[in-house]
Amino acid sequence: AGLSLMTEALQREDWILVAAAARTALEMAGPGVTRALMSVVADLPEPNQILVIETLGLRGDPLALGILKPLAQQGNAPVRIVAIEAMAQIADPRAAKVLADLLADSDRAVAQAAKVSLGSLPGSDVDGLVVALIESRDSRKQSLGIELAGHRRLTSAIPVLLVAATGPDARVRSAALAMVG
Repeated sequence: AGLSLMTEALQREDWILVAAAARTALEMAGPGVTRALMSVVADLPEPNQILVIETLGLRGDPLALGILKPLAQQGNAPVRIVAIEAMAQIADPRAAKVLADLLADSDRAVAQAAKVSLGSLPGSDVDGLVVALIESRDSRKQSLGIELAGHRRLTSAIPVLLVAATGPDARVRSAALAMVG
């Protein structure tokens, strides 16, 4: 009964009631709460949707990645950006592939949010993804990888940075050399 009341309140226009429901979701434990939030988030008005996405991020339940990934990939930029940020809050490396794909998004704000979020994810799999960006033949991906390697203080990227420092693109060479020091 409690979860159905919460999800019903999240769908209302009364912002105080919506905010109270989101706060309640933060205080309740268990994957059932995450599932309940996931079941309604896609059909909510944008302001409510943003609040529920933020709530999913704060809950930190990796189960939420199932809805956050598609929300990050399409729709209005504010919703996408909040979904990207929520994935970073959950800090699950399984979000890395989606975030890496969003680095090339046509919306600069979305791409920037993806870069910041990807840079904050833990794990050696994420480190490997950053190294793969540097090894790419695409100079834009290489530049992003170099920037992320610096942000992550990724010493394991030094060998590929040295290779990038000898590549054909002057900006990539310069950034790689600056990163190696």
